[in-house]
Amino acid sequence: MMPMHDRGLKMIALYEASKGALAVAVALAFLTLTDGRLHAFSESALRRLHLDPSTLDFDGRLVMCGAIAYAAMHFTVAVGLWKRRAWAEWLAMLSIATYIPFEFYEMAIRLTAVKVAITAVNLVVFAVVFRTFRRQRALAQRGKTGHA
Repeated sequence: MMPMHDRGLKMIALYEASKGALAVAVALAFLTLTDGRLHAFSESALRRLHLDPSTLDFDGRLVMCGAIAYAAMHFTVAVGLWKRRAWAEWLAMLSIATYIPFEFYEMAIRLTAVKVAITAVNLVVFAVVFRTFRRQRALAQRGKTGHA
C-alpha cells in the first residue's frame, strides 16, 4: 500500500495536470475565435479586470501563448511531483505561494464561497507539498549523519 504522503503528492500531481489541461483548453478556445469575436471577448475580459481596453493593445495571441506557457509549467510540475522530484516540490510551493496573497486580497474585496474554497484548496496543497518536502529533507539529513 502506498504511504499517505505519496498519495497526497499523486493527488496534487493530478490537480496540477488538470490546471495544465484547463490552460490548454483556454489556448484552444482562443484559436477558434475569429478576429471580431476575439476582440469582443478581449474587451470584455479587460473590463472584468477593471482595465480600460482603449488604453491597452490587447492581443489574444499573447494570451494564448501565456496559457500554453502556464500549461507547460503545470504539466512539468505534475510530472515532477508524480516522480517525487525535489525540484518539482520547490516549483509547486513557489507557484502556490505566489497565488495566496492575491487570493486573500480578492477575498478582502469581496468574500465568496468560491474564493474561500479556492484559497483553502491552495493552502492544503501547499501544506501537503511543504510537509513532504520537509520529511524528505529530514530523511536525507539523517542519512548523512549516519542515523537511520
